[in-house]
Amino acid sequence: MAKSLKLVLLGPPGSGKSTVAEQISKKYSLQDVYMGQILRDEIKKDTIVGKEIAKYLNKGELVPGNFVSDLIYLIVHKKTKFMLDGFPRTVQQAEYIQDMKININCVLMLEVPESEVIKRLSLRRVCPNCRTQYHLKFFAPKNKNICDKCKTKIIRRNDDNPKIIKERFRVYHQKTAPLIKHYSDQNILYTVDASKNPKEVIKEVIKKLNKISKGKNQSKSKR
Repeated sequence: MAKSLKLVLLGPPGSGKSTVAEQISKKYSLQDVYMGQILRDEIKKDTIVGKEIAKYLNKGELVPGNFVSDLIYLIVHKKTKFMLDGFPRTVQQAEYIQDMKININCVLMLEVPESEVIKRLSLRRVCPNCRTQYHLKFFAPKNKNICDKCKTKIIRRNDDNPKIIKERFRVYHQKTAPLIKHYSDQNILYTVDASKNPKEVIKEVIKKLNKISKGKNQSKSKR
């Protein structure tokens, strides 16, 4: 893998970004910058900023772009290998970090239909302590409802409610989907069918990243 890899992971809610992020961050030694968890940490700390963030997340809406963009810049502006998960969500945010000389050189787009996501997320669980994610069908804990790593009882996230999922999809298609064209025009967008079994998805992602490392990204939106 190239010494400099500044990667963006795109996909609608429930497309499996967290699972993909965990696997490839380890394999390619990437700093995993997971915007969703950063925001939830602020909420957990019960800061003034966290309380404001909660108002948006609880309704399935996006947190104001300027706040998020500035936070991301502070985290990654000196890094050469990282993966942004959950950011950018709009073309405006993508242009902001580019203007700040953070040059993304690879974008992975995970594609999955809304109907599949609703079915999938009804079985997703997360550990509130160590943040390990599970799926009761594909990645179930060894002991029912108990985290393998820290033995905490796993829970269902509030934003996995079907009504919230539908609202997140609406926001995604309205504000985030244009990023596909934005990055495709830069010839750095790679798409993956994320409706497959998670192991197959990971295998396809690794295949594409290995091609990128060898300089085989000559066509737009490679599949």
